[in-house]
Amino acid sequence: MFRKNDVIIYASQGVCKVVDIRAESFAGGTEREYYVLESLTQRNFTAYLPTDNDDETNHIRRVLSKEEVNRLISAMSAVSVEWTEDHRIRRQHITEILRSADSSQLIRLIRTIYARKEKLADEGKRLPTEEINAMKDAEQMLFEEFAYSLGIEKEDVPDYIQDHIG
Repeated sequence: MFRKNDVIIYASQGVCKVVDIRAESFAGGTEREYYVLESLTQRNFTAYLPTDNDDETNHIRRVLSKEEVNRLISAMSAVSVEWTEDHRIRRQHITEILRSADSSQLIRLIRTIYARKEKLADEGKRLPTEEINAMKDAEQMLFEEFAYSLGIEKEDVPDYIQDHIG
């Protein structure tokens, strides 16, 4: 359970603040308790998530601390890379990772797609647009959280990672 003023990650929406927890009734429906979330990075983004709906609340989590981010960065080079050849399974796996917004899984996804991109480039081939977009989405999510936790600009995150990688 989150409290008012907690800063959280809301799946693909990124870093948000719980600005309120209140009862609402939408479209004449039953009154329920909602987290009212406002994005800290996207202008004019507000979301209402029912506090009793696990399907929705499973996609929010607390923001990592600076220490947790630094531990993840230090362990990045040891993250295993495994490409799934079956396109349907790979697409489903990518979707699940992006929906979960789990930082360690996002790192694994980015490293896996990047490794595949490099392998294909060596063969004179290109990575499909779908995987390129998935990697960009994962980087966006990860860098936004890291920037917030580290107190730096999102554009500075790749350099920070490079300087601190283990």
